[in-house]
Amino acid sequence: MSQVQLKNRKRKHISDGIFKAELHGFFSRALPDSGYSGFELTNTLPKPEIILKLTNTKPLLDDDQRKIRELESMIQKRFDYKQDGIHIKVQRLKQKGLCAAAMAESIKLKLLAQIPVRVAVNSVIRTTVDK
Repeated sequence: MSQVQLKNRKRKHISDGIFKAELHGFFSRALPDSGYSGFELTNTLPKPEIILKLTNTKPLLDDDQRKIRELESMIQKRFDYKQDGIHIKVQRLKQKGLCAAAMAESIKLKLLAQIPVRVAVNSVIRTTVDK
């Protein structure tokens, strides 16, 4: 493998990592009430697919999936995709007690609601142990 191919491969990995980090930050800010705990990106040929992992899917699926269309539109504009160039799907976490990101988000929401720290953490631990 030549030096040029190696540099191009490194640049591709770096740009993919930056893209995924930026998407993760965007979804973390855009979905505070949905229990966002990550996403999967599948690069299918017709159009890329983003599968959001959420503990609460109801806010995204209300109003005829308006919020999902808004998110798709924002991503298309930010990353220069064509109209209908990206598709977002929603996956509900069945065992949120096994997802560290979901549990951290749960603690964060409880602390923001001014629930005492001990009560918030104990409820999350209880949820994790029960599952």
